[in-house]
Amino acid sequence: MTLQLLSWPRANGTGATPPSHVIVFLLGYANSGTSAVHWLIGQAPAVSTLRPKDIFGSKKEGWALDGLKRQASLAERWRDDDGWIPWEHLKKTYYDNWNLSKPILLESSPPEILHSDHLFQEFGARKDTEVRFVVLVRSPCNQHATDNDDHAGRMTVVRAIAEQYGRRHAFILRYEDLCASPYLVPPALDKWLPGLGAGINIGQAPAIKNQRRRYLSEKHEKMSIPDYCNTRFIPYLPYNATLAYRASLPYHSLLSFFNYAAVTAE
Repeated sequence: MTLQLLSWPRANGTGATPPSHVIVFLLGYANSGTSAVHWLIGQAPAVSTLRPKDIFGSKKEGWALDGLKRQASLAERWRDDDGWIPWEHLKKTYYDNWNLSKPILLESSPPEILHSDHLFQEFGARKDTEVRFVVLVRSPCNQHATDNDDHAGRMTVVRAIAEQYGRRHAFILRYEDLCASPYLVPPALDKWLPGLGAGINIGQAPAIKNQRRRYLSEKHEKMSIPDYCNTRFIPYLPYNATLAYRASLPYHSLLSFFNYAAVTAE
């Protein structure tokens, strides 16, 4: 199926024929909002996720589906080393589970943020396929992290992806901006990649019925993004005092470390 969208050449700045598939890797460190945004984008009719979109947490991840999470320890999974990953097997797993009748294929496994180059090369090698990245970033002040001194290093990774791939291939979204202006995000995504934001209802809550999961209440799994942000995030800004905040840089320095573009920016 080809992207039959008249806005494609204009939105992408070229008159090129649209690809058959655009693979979007949603990149972000743990607790940066990837599950919420994965569910949000999964609502779009043009998008195929690897698992049903209402699956949250690690079970939605391609690495869990492929078995990499069982084969490697946590430390190994977060190694900045592409050599240990069975790329051919991983690609087969992803393509076997995506609905290829849809033009946009979505995947999100947190450690993939360290492997953007290989993802771009391996999945972009297929004819009529384009690879893009949506990158989530979030201040450490409201992340459930035990050591926030890693934030500058994480921001360096995000900055490198943005600089290497540019605006065509990398959409940088700060979690704080998602909460501040949630209704601007779907049209901004759709402008960046036609079909990625169309049909998204930002005010909808996930239809999760499994009450056995201990963290369902007052979390993204049970609330719409605006409701969650207005009750569980924005009231705690500029930082969550319950966290052991040990970052070596002041809060505002951390936020300005990366030159965030507003989601409405040209």
